[in-house]
Amino acid sequence: MNKSIFKSPLSLLLLKKILLVSGCLTIILTCIQLALSYVERKQRVEQLLHDIERVHGQPISRAIFELDASGAELIAEGIQSYNFISYVSITGLGKGSTETIEVGSPIKQDDGLAFLSPEISDFFGGFSVEHTFDLNYGFNNTVAKVGEVKLATSGSLLIDELKNDAFVILVSQAFKTLIVSAVLLSVFYGLIVSRIITIHRWLLKYSPDKEFLPVEFGCKQLFDDEIEDLKNGVNSVGKSLRRHNVELESIVEQRTTALTIRTKELEEAKTKLEHLAYTDSLTSVANRLAFFEHAEREVKRARRLSYDIGIMMLDLDYFKKINDAYGHEAGDEVLVKAAEALKNGLREDDYIGRIGGEEFAIIVSGADKVGMHNLASRLKQSIQALEFSFSGKKQNITTSIGYTLVNVDESFKVSLKRADEHLYLAKENGRNCFVTDKNYVVNIA
Repeated sequence: MNKSIFKSPLSLLLLKKILLVSGCLTIILTCIQLALSYVERKQRVEQLLHDIERVHGQPISRAIFELDASGAELIAEGIQSYNFISYVSITGLGKGSTETIEVGSPIKQDDGLAFLSPEISDFFGGFSVEHTFDLNYGFNNTVAKVGEVKLATSGSLLIDELKNDAFVILVSQAFKTLIVSAVLLSVFYGLIVSRIITIHRWLLKYSPDKEFLPVEFGCKQLFDDEIEDLKNGVNSVGKSLRRHNVELESIVEQRTTALTIRTKELEEAKTKLEHLAYTDSLTSVANRLAFFEHAEREVKRARRLSYDIGIMMLDLDYFKKINDAYGHEAGDEVLVKAAEALKNGLREDDYIGRIGGEEFAIIVSGADKVGMHNLASRLKQSIQALEFSFSGKKQNITTSIGYTLVNVDESFKVSLKRADEHLYLAKENGRNCFVTDKNYVVNIA
Protein backbone atom coordinates (compact mmCIF):
# COMPACT_ATOMS: atom_id res chain seq x y z
CA MET A 1 0.00 0.00 0.00
CA ASN A 2 1.22 3.50 -0.83
CA LYS A 3 2.77 5.11 2.28
CA SER A 4 1.44 8.52 1.27
CA ILE A 5 -2.09 7.24 1.95
CA PHE A 6 -1.50 7.54 5.70
CA LYS A 7 -0.16 11.10 5.32
CA SER A 8 -3.46 12.32 3.92
CA PRO A 9 -6.04 13.56 6.49
CA LEU A 10 -8.85 12.64 4.09
CA SER A 11 -7.48 9.09 3.75
CA LEU A 12 -7.28 8.70 7.54
CA LEU A 13 -10.85 9.98 7.89
CA LEU A 14 -12.03 7.50 5.25
CA LEU A 15 -10.13 4.71 7.03
CA LYS A 16 -11.86 5.52 10.34
CA LYS A 17 -15.28 5.54 8.69
CA ILE A 18 -14.59 2.29 6.84
CA LEU A 19 -13.36 0.57 10.02
CA LEU A 20 -16.36 1.89 11.98
CA VAL A 21 -18.89 0.62 9.43
CA SER A 22 -16.99 -2.63 8.94
CA GLY A 23 -16.77 -3.15 12.71
CA CYS A 24 -20.53 -2.65 13.13
CA LEU A 25 -21.22 -5.05 10.27
CA THR A 26 -18.78 -7.55 11.81
CA ILE A 27 -20.64 -7.45 15.14
CA ILE A 28 -24.02 -7.81 13.44
CA LEU A 29 -22.86 -10.71 11.24
CA THR A 30 -21.22 -12.39 14.25
CA CYS A 31 -24.45 -12.19 16.23
CA ILE A 32 -26.42 -13.59 13.30
CA GLN A 33 -23.98 -16.46 12.79
CA LEU A 34 -23.99 -17.22 16.54
CA ALA A 35 -27.78 -17.29 16.54
CA LEU A 36 -27.79 -19.65 13.54
CA SER A 37 -25.10 -21.77 15.20
CA TYR A 38 -27.17 -21.93 18.40
CA VAL A 39 -30.27 -23.05 16.50
CA GLU A 40 -28.24 -25.64 14.57
CA ARG A 41 -26.59 -27.05 17.70
CA LYS A 42 -29.89 -27.08 19.58
CA GLN A 43 -31.50 -29.05 16.75
CA ARG A 44 -28.60 -31.46 16.79
CA VAL A 45 -28.96 -31.96 20.57
CA GLU A 46 -32.69 -32.52 20.18
CA GLN A 47 -31.93 -35.11 17.51
CA LEU A 48 -29.50 -36.83 19.89
CA LEU A 49 -32.19 -36.92 22.60
CA HIS A 50 -34.61 -38.50 20.12
CA ASP A 51 -31.90 -41.04 19.25
CA ILE A 52 -31.55 -41.86 22.98
CA GLU A 53 -35.32 -42.36 23.12
CA ARG A 54 -35.21 -44.59 20.05
CA VAL A 55 -32.27 -46.69 21.34
CA HIS A 56 -33.03 -46.91 25.08
CA GLY A 57 -36.79 -46.49 25.24
CA GLN A 58 -37.72 -50.13 24.76
CA PRO A 59 -35.07 -51.60 27.12
CA ILE A 60 -36.14 -49.20 29.90
CA SER A 61 -39.84 -50.05 29.34
CA ARG A 62 -39.06 -53.76 29.65
CA ALA A 63 -37.01 -53.24 32.85
CA ILE A 64 -39.78 -51.14 34.42
CA PHE A 65 -42.43 -53.65 33.45
CA GLU A 66 -40.43 -56.53 34.91
CA LEU A 67 -39.51 -54.48 38.00
CA ASP A 68 -35.85 -54.97 37.16
CA ALA A 69 -34.31 -52.26 39.33
CA SER A 70 -30.68 -53.06 38.56
CA GLY A 71 -31.32 -53.19 34.81
CA ALA A 72 -33.20 -49.86 34.77
CA GLU A 73 -30.49 -48.29 36.94
CA LEU A 74 -27.76 -49.55 34.61
CA ILE A 75 -29.51 -48.07 31.59
CA ALA A 76 -29.99 -44.76 33.44
CA GLU A 77 -26.30 -44.64 34.32
CA GLY A 78 -25.43 -45.38 30.68
CA ILE A 79 -27.55 -42.46 29.55
CA GLN A 80 -26.00 -40.31 32.28
CA SER A 81 -22.52 -41.13 30.90
CA TYR A 82 -23.12 -39.02 27.79
CA ASN A 83 -21.16 -35.79 28.35
CA PHE A 84 -24.01 -33.62 27.11
CA ILE A 85 -26.61 -35.17 29.51
CA SER A 86 -26.96 -33.39 32.85
CA TYR A 87 -30.23 -34.81 34.13
CA VAL A 88 -32.02 -38.20 33.79
CA SER A 89 -35.33 -39.02 35.46
CA ILE A 90 -37.03 -42.45 35.06
CA THR A 91 -40.45 -42.80 36.68
CA GLY A 92 -42.42 -46.05 36.81
CA LEU A 93 -46.21 -46.20 37.08
CA GLY A 94 -47.93 -48.64 39.39
CA LYS A 95 -51.51 -49.83 39.54
CA GLY A 96 -53.05 -46.61 40.65
CA SER A 97 -50.28 -44.43 42.01
CA THR A 98 -46.98 -42.98 40.93
CA GLU A 99 -43.81 -43.25 43.01
CA THR A 100 -40.43 -41.66 42.27
CA ILE A 101 -37.28 -42.67 44.15
CA GLU A 102 -33.57 -42.06 43.67
CA VAL A 103 -31.45 -44.47 41.67
CA GLY A 104 -29.68 -46.91 43.94
CA SER A 105 -32.74 -47.29 46.20
CA PRO A 106 -35.22 -49.19 44.03
CA ILE A 107 -38.51 -50.21 45.64
CA LYS A 108 -40.52 -53.11 44.42
CA GLN A 109 -44.18 -52.67 45.21
CA ASP A 110 -47.45 -53.70 43.73
CA ASP A 111 -47.80 -50.09 42.70
CA GLY A 112 -44.65 -50.10 40.49
CA LEU A 113 -40.95 -49.14 40.41
CA ALA A 114 -39.30 -45.73 39.99
CA PHE A 115 -35.71 -44.34 39.58
CA LEU A 116 -34.33 -40.80 39.74
CA SER A 117 -30.86 -39.65 38.60
CA PRO A 118 -29.80 -36.71 40.83
CA GLU A 119 -30.09 -33.37 39.03
CA ILE A 120 -26.81 -31.59 38.25
CA SER A 121 -26.81 -27.88 39.12
CA ASP A 122 -26.13 -25.85 35.96
CA PHE A 123 -25.54 -22.10 35.99
CA PHE A 124 -26.47 -22.03 32.28
CA GLY A 125 -29.73 -23.89 32.81
CA GLY A 126 -31.48 -21.47 30.51
CA PHE A 127 -29.57 -23.01 27.57
CA SER A 128 -30.47 -26.58 28.59
CA VAL A 129 -32.61 -28.69 26.24
CA GLU A 130 -35.24 -30.96 27.85
CA HIS A 131 -36.97 -33.97 26.36
CA THR A 132 -39.66 -36.15 27.96
CA PHE A 133 -41.03 -39.37 26.47
CA ASP A 134 -43.42 -42.09 27.65
CA LEU A 135 -42.40 -45.68 28.32
CA ASN A 136 -44.84 -48.02 26.62
CA TYR A 137 -44.72 -51.80 26.82
CA GLY A 138 -46.86 -54.34 24.95
CA PHE A 139 -48.17 -57.55 26.44
CA ASN A 140 -51.22 -59.71 25.76
CA ASN A 141 -51.77 -57.81 22.50
CA THR A 142 -52.05 -54.61 24.53
CA VAL A 143 -49.69 -51.62 24.69
CA ALA A 144 -49.71 -49.81 27.99
CA LYS A 145 -47.80 -46.89 29.48
CA VAL A 146 -45.47 -48.17 32.18
CA GLY A 147 -43.46 -45.04 32.96
CA GLU A 148 -41.91 -41.81 31.81
CA VAL A 149 -38.34 -40.60 31.11
CA LYS A 150 -37.20 -37.01 31.37
CA LEU A 151 -33.82 -35.93 29.92
CA ALA A 152 -32.01 -32.58 30.12
CA THR A 153 -28.75 -31.48 28.49
CA SER A 154 -25.93 -29.43 30.00
CA GLY A 155 -26.28 -25.72 29.15
CA SER A 156 -22.60 -25.04 29.95
CA LEU A 157 -21.44 -27.38 27.17
CA LEU A 158 -23.60 -25.53 24.66
CA ILE A 159 -22.23 -22.20 25.92
CA ASP A 160 -18.62 -23.44 25.58
CA GLU A 161 -19.29 -24.50 22.00
CA LEU A 162 -20.86 -21.11 21.25
CA LYS A 163 -17.82 -19.36 22.77
CA ASN A 164 -15.51 -21.32 20.48
CA ASP A 165 -17.74 -20.47 17.52
CA ALA A 166 -17.72 -16.80 18.52
CA PHE A 167 -13.91 -16.73 18.67
CA VAL A 168 -13.53 -18.33 15.24
CA ILE A 169 -16.20 -16.09 13.70
CA LEU A 170 -14.74 -12.90 15.21
CA VAL A 171 -11.19 -13.73 14.06
CA SER A 172 -12.31 -14.57 10.54
CA GLN A 173 -14.59 -11.54 10.33
CA ALA A 174 -11.86 -9.23 11.70
CA PHE A 175 -9.39 -10.53 9.12
CA LYS A 176 -11.95 -10.03 6.35
CA THR A 177 -12.67 -6.54 7.68
CA LEU A 178 -8.98 -5.54 7.55
CA ILE A 179 -8.57 -6.91 4.02
CA VAL A 180 -11.73 -5.22 2.76
CA SER A 181 -10.83 -1.94 4.50
CA ALA A 182 -7.35 -1.94 2.93
CA VAL A 183 -8.77 -2.66 -0.52
CA LEU A 184 -11.49 -0.02 -0.19
CA LEU A 185 -9.02 2.58 1.09
CA SER A 186 -6.64 1.88 -1.80
CA VAL A 187 -9.49 2.19 -4.29
CA PHE A 188 -10.78 5.41 -2.72
CA TYR A 189 -7.27 6.87 -2.63
CA GLY A 190 -6.65 6.11 -6.29
CA LEU A 191 -10.05 7.29 -7.50
CA ILE A 192 -10.61 10.32 -5.26
CA VAL A 193 -7.96 11.37 -2.75
CA SER A 194 -4.88 11.28 -5.02
CA ARG A 195 -6.58 13.37 -7.68
CA ILE A 196 -7.83 15.91 -5.14
CA ILE A 197 -4.26 16.17 -3.75
CA THR A 198 -2.94 16.79 -7.29
CA ILE A 199 -5.42 19.63 -7.82
CA HIS A 200 -4.62 21.10 -4.38
CA ARG A 201 -0.86 21.11 -5.03
CA TRP A 202 -1.39 22.73 -8.43
CA LEU A 203 -3.47 25.50 -6.84
CA LEU A 204 -0.75 26.16 -4.25
CA LYS A 205 1.87 26.60 -6.99
CA TYR A 206 -0.35 28.47 -9.44
CA SER A 207 0.51 32.07 -10.31
CA PRO A 208 -1.20 34.02 -13.13
CA ASP A 209 2.12 35.78 -13.82
CA LYS A 210 3.89 32.57 -14.77
CA GLU A 211 3.49 30.39 -17.81
CA PHE A 212 0.24 28.44 -17.61
CA LEU A 213 0.63 24.68 -17.17
CA PRO A 214 -2.66 22.75 -16.86
CA VAL A 215 -3.47 20.28 -14.10
CA GLU A 216 -2.49 16.77 -15.17
CA PHE A 217 -2.98 13.58 -13.19
CA GLY A 218 -0.14 11.08 -12.90
CA CYS A 219 -1.73 8.73 -15.43
CA LYS A 220 -4.42 9.14 -18.02
CA GLN A 221 -7.78 8.85 -16.28
CA LEU A 222 -10.55 7.02 -18.07
CA PHE A 223 -13.21 8.30 -15.68
CA ASP A 224 -15.70 10.95 -16.66
CA ASP A 225 -16.65 11.95 -13.13
CA GLU A 226 -17.02 15.01 -10.91
CA ILE A 227 -13.29 15.17 -10.11
CA GLU A 228 -12.44 15.17 -13.82
CA ASP A 229 -14.95 18.00 -14.25
CA LEU A 230 -13.31 19.82 -11.32
CA LYS A 231 -9.88 19.45 -12.95
CA ASN A 232 -11.19 20.80 -16.26
CA GLY A 233 -12.85 23.69 -14.44
CA VAL A 234 -9.64 24.57 -12.57
CA ASN A 235 -7.68 24.46 -15.84
CA SER A 236 -10.24 26.69 -17.52
CA VAL A 237 -10.21 29.26 -14.70
CA GLY A 238 -6.41 29.19 -14.44
CA LYS A 239 -5.98 29.71 -18.16
CA SER A 240 -8.55 32.48 -18.12
CA LEU A 241 -6.82 34.26 -15.19
CA ARG A 242 -3.45 34.03 -16.94
CA ARG A 243 -4.91 35.45 -20.15
CA HIS A 244 -6.76 38.13 -18.21
CA ASN A 245 -3.58 39.09 -16.35
CA VAL A 246 -1.65 39.47 -19.60
CA GLU A 247 -4.47 41.39 -21.20
CA LEU A 248 -4.82 43.60 -18.11
CA GLU A 249 -1.15 44.55 -18.18
CA SER A 250 -1.44 45.27 -21.88
CA ILE A 251 -4.56 47.39 -21.34
CA VAL A 252 -2.92 49.31 -18.51
CA GLU A 253 0.08 50.02 -20.70
CA GLN A 254 -2.10 51.02 -23.63
CA ARG A 255 -4.25 53.32 -21.52
CA THR A 256 -1.23 54.91 -19.91
CA THR A 257 0.20 55.60 -23.36
CA ALA A 258 -3.16 56.84 -24.65
CA LEU A 259 -3.53 59.30 -21.79
CA THR A 260 -0.07 60.82 -22.39
CA ILE A 261 -0.37 60.95 -26.16
CA ARG A 262 -3.13 63.25 -27.33
CA THR A 263 -2.19 63.98 -30.90
CA LYS A 264 0.05 62.47 -33.52
CA GLU A 265 2.44 65.39 -33.31
CA LEU A 266 2.67 65.08 -29.54
CA GLU A 267 3.27 61.34 -29.93
CA GLU A 268 6.18 61.92 -32.30
CA ALA A 269 7.63 64.67 -30.12
CA LYS A 270 7.22 62.58 -27.00
CA THR A 271 8.90 59.60 -28.69
CA LYS A 272 11.86 61.71 -29.69
CA LEU A 273 12.12 63.32 -26.29
CA GLU A 274 11.89 59.97 -24.53
CA HIS A 275 14.52 58.55 -26.83
CA LEU A 276 16.84 61.42 -26.08
CA ALA A 277 16.03 61.41 -22.38
CA TYR A 278 16.13 57.68 -21.71
CA THR A 279 18.35 56.13 -24.40
CA ASP A 280 22.10 56.19 -24.57
CA SER A 281 22.85 57.90 -27.87
CA LEU A 282 25.91 55.73 -28.63
CA THR A 283 24.84 52.20 -27.70
CA SER A 284 21.02 52.59 -28.06
CA VAL A 285 20.45 50.91 -24.68
CA ALA A 286 18.83 52.63 -21.71
CA ASN A 287 20.84 55.43 -20.16
CA ARG A 288 21.47 55.80 -16.44
CA LEU A 289 18.26 57.75 -15.75
CA ALA A 290 16.06 55.33 -17.68
CA PHE A 291 17.70 52.32 -16.09
CA PHE A 292 17.16 53.53 -12.52
CA GLU A 293 13.55 54.50 -13.21
CA HIS A 294 12.86 51.10 -14.75
CA ALA A 295 14.65 49.40 -11.86
CA GLU A 296 12.45 51.10 -9.25
CA ARG A 297 9.32 50.14 -11.17
CA GLU A 298 10.47 46.55 -11.56
CA VAL A 299 11.33 46.20 -7.86
CA LYS A 300 7.86 47.42 -6.87
CA ARG A 301 6.20 45.14 -9.40
CA ALA A 302 8.22 42.12 -8.25
CA ARG A 303 7.25 42.68 -4.62
CA ARG A 304 3.61 43.18 -5.57
CA LEU A 305 3.46 39.98 -7.63
CA SER A 306 5.92 37.99 -5.45
CA TYR A 307 8.77 37.08 -7.77
CA ASP A 308 12.56 37.59 -7.46
CA ILE A 309 14.74 39.93 -9.50
CA GLY A 310 18.50 40.02 -9.88
CA ILE A 311 20.91 42.87 -10.62
CA MET A 312 24.09 42.41 -12.67
CA MET A 313 26.97 44.87 -13.14
CA LEU A 314 29.42 44.52 -16.08
CA ASP A 315 32.61 46.44 -16.85
CA LEU A 316 34.73 46.05 -20.00
CA ASP A 317 38.31 45.12 -19.05
CA TYR A 318 41.18 47.46 -20.05
CA PHE A 319 38.82 49.74 -22.01
CA LYS A 320 40.88 52.86 -21.20
CA LYS A 321 43.92 51.30 -22.91
CA ILE A 322 41.93 50.87 -26.13
CA ASN A 323 40.86 54.54 -26.01
CA ASP A 324 44.40 55.70 -25.32
CA ALA A 325 46.02 53.42 -27.91
CA TYR A 326 43.55 53.59 -30.81
CA GLY A 327 41.41 56.66 -30.16
CA HIS A 328 37.84 57.34 -29.12
CA GLU A 329 36.38 56.03 -32.39
CA ALA A 330 37.83 52.62 -31.61
CA GLY A 331 36.45 52.89 -28.08
CA ASP A 332 33.00 53.80 -29.41
CA GLU A 333 33.05 50.79 -31.75
CA VAL A 334 33.88 48.52 -28.81
CA LEU A 335 31.01 49.97 -26.75
CA VAL A 336 28.47 49.61 -29.59
CA LYS A 337 29.37 45.99 -30.40
CA ALA A 338 29.60 45.05 -26.71
CA ALA A 339 26.15 46.53 -26.02
CA GLU A 340 24.70 44.66 -29.01
CA ALA A 341 26.25 41.39 -27.86
CA LEU A 342 24.87 41.90 -24.35
CA LYS A 343 21.37 42.65 -25.65
CA ASN A 344 21.40 39.54 -27.84
CA GLY A 345 22.24 37.41 -24.81
CA LEU A 346 19.25 38.61 -22.76
CA ARG A 347 15.61 37.59 -22.58
CA GLU A 348 12.80 39.96 -23.51
CA ASP A 349 11.95 40.52 -19.82
CA ASP A 350 15.55 41.47 -18.92
CA TYR A 351 16.57 45.15 -19.04
CA ILE A 352 20.01 46.56 -19.81
CA GLY A 353 21.36 50.08 -19.36
CA ARG A 354 24.65 51.92 -19.70
CA ILE A 355 25.30 53.62 -16.37
CA GLY A 356 28.90 54.73 -16.87
CA GLY A 357 31.66 54.99 -19.46
CA GLU A 358 32.23 51.25 -20.01
CA GLU A 359 29.86 50.04 -17.28
CA PHE A 360 26.56 48.29 -18.01
CA ALA A 361 23.86 47.06 -15.65
CA ILE A 362 21.16 44.47 -16.22
CA ILE A 363 17.90 43.78 -14.36
CA VAL A 364 16.91 40.11 -14.50
CA SER A 365 13.22 39.37 -13.85
CA GLY A 366 12.31 36.04 -12.25
CA ALA A 367 15.90 35.47 -11.18
CA ASP A 368 17.18 32.28 -9.61
CA LYS A 369 20.63 31.01 -8.63
CA VAL A 370 21.25 28.75 -11.63
CA GLY A 371 19.71 31.17 -14.13
CA MET A 372 21.91 34.07 -12.98
CA HIS A 373 25.00 31.88 -13.12
CA ASN A 374 24.19 30.74 -16.67
CA LEU A 375 23.44 34.30 -17.79
CA ALA A 376 26.75 35.64 -16.42
CA SER A 377 28.66 32.80 -18.10
CA ARG A 378 26.85 33.37 -21.41
CA LEU A 379 27.47 37.14 -21.43
CA LYS A 380 31.13 36.68 -20.52
CA GLN A 381 31.60 34.31 -23.47
CA SER A 382 29.67 36.62 -25.84
CA ILE A 383 31.99 39.54 -25.06
CA GLN A 384 35.09 37.37 -25.28
CA ALA A 385 33.98 36.12 -28.73
CA LEU A 386 33.94 39.65 -30.23
CA GLU A 387 36.80 40.48 -32.60
CA PHE A 388 38.11 43.94 -33.47
CA SER A 389 40.75 45.15 -35.90
CA PHE A 390 42.56 48.34 -34.93
CA SER A 391 45.52 49.60 -37.00
CA GLY A 392 45.75 46.21 -38.70
CA LYS A 393 45.87 44.36 -35.38
CA LYS A 394 43.19 41.96 -34.21
CA GLN A 395 41.96 42.64 -30.72
CA ASN A 396 39.66 40.84 -28.26
CA ILE A 397 38.09 42.23 -25.13
CA THR A 398 36.83 40.66 -21.89
CA THR A 399 34.44 41.71 -19.17
CA SER A 400 34.24 41.45 -15.40
CA ILE A 401 30.83 40.78 -13.83
CA GLY A 402 29.31 41.08 -10.36
CA TYR A 403 25.72 40.10 -9.60
CA THR A 404 23.35 39.58 -6.67
CA LEU A 405 19.72 39.09 -5.74
CA VAL A 406 17.58 42.09 -4.73
CA ASN A 407 16.38 41.26 -1.22
CA VAL A 408 12.83 42.02 -0.16
CA ASP A 409 13.85 44.22 2.78
CA GLU A 410 16.34 46.47 0.96
CA SER A 411 16.29 49.26 -1.63
CA PHE A 412 17.46 48.80 -5.19
CA LYS A 413 20.45 51.09 -4.64
CA VAL A 414 21.71 48.91 -1.77
CA SER A 415 21.61 45.79 -3.91
CA LEU A 416 23.22 47.69 -6.83
CA LYS A 417 26.07 48.73 -4.55
CA ARG A 418 26.58 45.10 -3.49
CA ALA A 419 26.70 43.99 -7.15
CA ASP A 420 29.24 46.78 -7.82
CA GLU A 421 31.41 45.49 -4.95
CA HIS A 422 31.30 42.01 -6.48
CA LEU A 423 32.32 43.58 -9.83
CA TYR A 424 35.44 45.16 -8.37
CA LEU A 425 36.26 41.93 -6.58
CA ALA A 426 36.09 40.18 -9.98
CA LYS A 427 38.60 42.71 -11.32
CA GLU A 428 40.87 42.08 -8.37
CA ASN A 429 40.61 38.33 -9.08
CA GLY A 430 42.17 38.82 -12.51
CA ARG A 431 39.24 40.06 -14.63
CA ASN A 432 37.29 38.05 -17.25
CA CYS A 433 35.28 36.35 -14.46
CA PHE A 434 32.17 36.89 -12.37
CA VAL A 435 31.53 37.07 -8.61
CA THR A 436 28.34 36.85 -6.57
CA ASP A 437 27.19 36.34 -2.94
CA LYS A 438 28.65 33.33 -1.15
CA ASN A 439 25.22 31.81 -0.60
CA TYR A 440 24.31 32.41 -4.29
CA VAL A 441 27.27 30.56 -5.81
CA VAL A 442 26.45 27.59 -8.03
CA ASN A 443 28.84 24.70 -7.49
CA ILE A 444 29.69 23.03 -10.80
CA ALA A 445 31.64 19.77 -10.74
